[in-house]
Amino acid sequence: MNIMRAVWRGKRLDNGEWVQGFYCGFNQISSFETIEHGVIILNGIHDVDPKTLGECTGLTDNNGRPTLGGDVIKDIDNKLTVVVAGSVHHPGSDLIGLSAKGFEIIGNIHDDPDLFKSVESEMKNQAKCCPFCGSTRVKLWKSLGQVGGTCLNCGAQSGVEEGKERADAVAAWNKRS
Repeated sequence: MNIMRAVWRGKRLDNGEWVQGFYCGFNQISSFETIEHGVIILNGIHDVDPKTLGECTGLTDNNGRPTLGGDVIKDIDNKLTVVVAGSVHHPGSDLIGLSAKGFEIIGNIHDDPDLFKSVESEMKNQAKCCPFCGSTRVKLWKSLGQVGGTCLNCGAQSGVEEGKERADAVAAWNKRS
């Protein structure tokens, strides 16, 4: 078993410092250290801010750092992504694909909220995941002055809108009406 897959991170309420360890429930993390031969010693239980809790994905970035919920990562194409509960907050991305291509953790949304704003800004021109099946496999189309989107997983379709540009098709798909 990959022990890192069971690790959580959160900011301590008493001093604002990050702590990693096992999630105990009730917004508490039991910190630990590993010694020889994989033996784990528990160091104590810490109350953490529930908004900062992030679970480890089990994957590491190009520098060997574990990826946790709330991390902002940059892939080799310089696309920014936010890790959310073992998945990513960016259309067309998945952690396994990112891991295969390589990525770097550049911060997290709790210490640098502007990073999250950068990702949101980048996402305005990206199709959201399908509201029915959650797939990011969305085909945007334009034909004869009309645009829309179709989920390649479940076949869900957006409403048809007038438009000529990719941004119009993204807006039609993301509209959700």
